[in-house]
Parts: sequence; structure tokens; C-alpha cells
Amino acid sequence: MILALPVYISAVGKNVPLLSAYLKGNHYAGYSINYVRFIEANEWIGEHGVKSAGVISRKPRLTWWFSGHPARNYLYNPNPQRVKADIDSSGAHYVLLDRISSTTPQFLIPALQTAPQQFNVLFVTRRPETYVLEVMR
Repeated sequence: MILALPVYISAVGKNVPLLSAYLKGNHYAGYSINYVRFIEANEWIGEHGVKSAGVISRKPRLTWWFSGHPARNYLYNPNPQRVKADIDSSGAHYVLLDRISSTTPQFLIPALQTAPQQFNVLFVTRRPETYVLEVMR
């Protein structure tokens, strides 16, 4: 443990600017820009969304944390119709279309493209864009 002390001190030193920015009010300090946009979209759902409405999200725990809404992941299936059917059966009101994962263009976007008329854009962050889509029933 004592031998590792220089490593720990070095790591702490590198994090001081992030901690300082956070303590000054930048609650996004340390997050990549794609995660910042993801968080902003979740915060928008928390402020403007229908209370307790479900969300389809690549990161459901983070969605719950930042929006207060129940969330679940989309299906990782190469068949877009199955992914879309899973979204429909989930009862979710919202879908988060993010830029934080390669699974979004691989599984979610093809599913949304099977019936684009069933999704309404409610909110778009600044670039790089994260979208909040309403599931039209």
C-alpha cells in the first residue's frame, strides 16, 4: 500500500481540476460531451416528461438517476422488427436516441426506421445531438 502512494498522489493531482470545476457548479465536469448531452436529455425528460412515464435508454440506470423515470434497455437483436415490437410491448412513452454507444446505430436506429411515423421528436440537445422521442400509440 505504501509503495503505491506515489501512484495515488499522481491520480489525485490529475483530478483536482475536475473536482474544482464540479465544486464551482459544473455538474458535468469529467463527462465526455456525448455523456453530457445524454444527461441533458434525461434532465429534460425529468423536467418536462409525463410523471413516471417509461423510457427506452441505452443506459437505463443513468436515465433513472438523471430523469427520475423508470427506464429499460432496448433489445439487442439484429432483427429491427423484433426490436420495434419490444419497444411497443414495453409501454414506454419515450425513447432516448443517443451517441454514447455503438449499439444505438446497430440495433435501435434500424428499429425506429421500420415505423418512423410512430416517433415524434420532443427535444434535441446541442451537438452532438441526443434526441428525446415520444412513442406515438
